[in-house]
Amino acid sequence: MPNQATDDPIDADKDAGDLCSSEFDYLKRDPEEEFFMLAVLALKMVHTETYEDAEYVYEVSAAKLFRQVRNQNMPFHRWYKWLEDKFKQLKDAAAAEQEPKEELSRWNEEAEREAESKSKKTQKKKGIFDKIYKFIGKDKQNGKEMKKQVP
Repeated sequence: MPNQATDDPIDADKDAGDLCSSEFDYLKRDPEEEFFMLAVLALKMVHTETYEDAEYVYEVSAAKLFRQVRNQNMPFHRWYKWLEDKFKQLKDAAAAEQEPKEELSRWNEEAEREAESKSKKTQKKKGIFDKIYKFIGKDKQNGKEMKKQVP
């Protein structure tokens, strides 16, 4: 029986191109983000297996938590423990019959505050660079020296 994938060179090239394209897309992924998402998934699975009423895990936004650890400049080897603590807080809130969404809202508010704080720091840094460019007499846009006006 003939193997169509190898007998037809046009189709074989097409398949190889698709494979290379998907491999390339996979390689473009951020490995730290992928690690983080897998850690969140693992903790969701652990809580679902361990606790009877673990509906709260479905409300967790991995992307928001990832932005939060990035904004905190937390090293990746501490992420899992940090996530365990966050999930424990959420479980405790659910066990105390608090609304787990309140805990999630608090997490989101923290993430937003940290993002705002980081953007303010970035804006301050831009101001510093503007002063440096002005001091050394260079045009910020193209890096060329500006003509100094002599009075």
